[in-house]
Amino acid sequence: MTYLVEHEEEIYPRLAELGAKTRQTMETAFAQQGILARCTSYGSDVIPGSSLVMLHFPYQYDCQLDTPDDLFDPAVCGVTLREQALNLGEACGWAARCLKAYL
Repeated sequence: MTYLVEHEEEIYPRLAELGAKTRQTMETAFAQQGILARCTSYGSDVIPGSSLVMLHFPYQYDCQLDTPDDLFDPAVCGVTLREQALNLGEACGWAARCLKAYL
């Protein structure tokens, strides 16, 4: 913990950078396969950067994913698809191979 406190100025911005790169890469990789995917956990005014990523499959390109209700509403997003994608070992391996080249 001491190390994290002493090096927070270099550690957390780097984690946020990697999170942003991961989110963008995931969205691009799915788009290249013709699958609409959106990630959450982009930064905000309160938290400028984040290393967290959550993947969603909205049905409409221009839909707003502003609240947890939107993200978990099966009328708005492919909730089952998201759960299946996260549970499939093959999909995770594919995603890891795609992401590795960019990280």
